[in-house]
This record gives sequence, structure tokens and C-alpha cells, in this order.
Amino acid sequence: KNTAFWDTYLRGYSWINNVPFDYEPLEEKHSGAHYHFRYESVKTAELNAFARQHNVSLHTLLIGVFNVLLYKMFGKEDFCIGTVNSGRTHAELHNQLGMFVKTLPLRTRINSNQTILEILNQTHQNLLLIDEHPDIPETIQSKLRLDAVFVLQNPSFDYSNIAVSEDLHLEITPVMELFSRLPLLITFITNEANLLGHISYADQNYEMETIELIQLKYEKLLTEIIKHPDSPLKAIDFGLSFEKERKIEIGLNF
Repeated sequence: KNTAFWDTYLRGYSWINNVPFDYEPLEEKHSGAHYHFRYESVKTAELNAFARQHNVSLHTLLIGVFNVLLYKMFGKEDFCIGTVNSGRTHAELHNQLGMFVKTLPLRTRINSNQTILEILNQTHQNLLLIDEHPDIPETIQSKLRLDAVFVLQNPSFDYSNIAVSEDLHLEITPVMELFSRLPLLITFITNEANLLGHISYADQNYEMETIELIQLKYEKLLTEIIKHPDSPLKAIDFGLSFEKERKIEIGLNF
């Protein structure tokens, strides 16, 4: 069943980079860098309210926006990104300790005639579909070439300061990894007020300026989509203010 599903789901797909590399190194070193950000232009409560109003999850909304970004920024019409499944496919695993997470390819086809809500609903149904088939056969798994993985972490409590007792508190200390097994790993985290995120990226492939531009355009798209969910895709503006400023060149001839 799973083999037939994934054969059909990925049939005809070509594994090319969703986000073009700035550099094509001759030797893979898997060296990594990190870019952290916090969105102030849109709040967690607003995002959750939008998701509820349109019968999608916050996870669907955030992935849908990233799908729109790939289309608008890089002209991608048929692409796969990695998404995370809990891997707890059997009831007896629900209360078990351990790492069961699986990365699944989410294939999206987009055209400019779709509205934003159509894309979000398509993304929602697509996520439900692949979640029904989390076990990818090895013959197919070995052919996957995911260059971007998207993750939403929705912590059930605040990990920033854990009180073990009155005299003992645990605080998180970020560990900056210098290794990246993927070109792009985009992680969002929600708290009561804001949407936080970090992008782990292969610095042998991307410049920091490219990563910064991606997250700025993502924020712009997110705010525009919240305001104009019924708009057709081609009408959504994701241009940044500094991109719209006209550059005046003055030539002086002496």
C-alpha cells in the first residue's frame, strides 16, 4: 500500500534545488551556520485566529506561506519540501518515550490562478494525505533528495526557565552547531506572543544575505496573506520596501 502510494505521489518528479545555491562547492563539507529571527509584525494569537477561521492548522498556514514563497521568489510550480511526522503510527506508541519522528516529502503543485485560500486548503489536504502513509519504503527513501525541511515546534510549556525546586532552576543555553546535513532546515517556534524561528543552513551553499532575504520575504508574505486570504496568488505583493526604492544614478562628466 505505501509503495503504491509513494510511487504515484512522486511519479514524474525531478529532484532539483528549491532554493538555488549561491555556491556549488566541488567538495561537500557540511559546514553549517544559523540565522535567528522573531516576527513582531504579526502575533501568535492573530495567526491562530486566522487558522481557526479558515479551518486549517497553524502548521498548514506556515507551510502554505513557504510554498507561496517558493513559487513567488523562485518560480517553482512543482516542488517537494520535507515535513515532520510524529512517527507514532500505533496507539501503543503514543505514551512511549523515544524519537519516532519521520521526515516526509510534501509535494506541491501551484499555479498563478489559485487563490491563497485554495493553496492553504490544498496544503492542508496534502499534509493529511501523506500523514496516512508515514512509512516510506527503502527503495523510495533512498531516492529522496530533500534540500529544504520545514518544522513547527509548538512547546506545551516554557522551556526557557524550568523550576526544579525553589533553589534549582534550569535554563536553556543554545548550542551553535557547526554542522549541517541539509542545505536548509527552517524551524518555527511559537510562544504566547510571537512567532520565533531559526534557519540552519549549509554555509558552503548559501550566503547569510540570501537567508536573511528569504526570512524577510516570508514575513512580508505572511502578513499579506493574513490581510488578503481571498486574493489570487498573482496579486499578492511580497516586495520589500528597500527593493521598491528607486535608485537614482547621477552621471557626472567633467
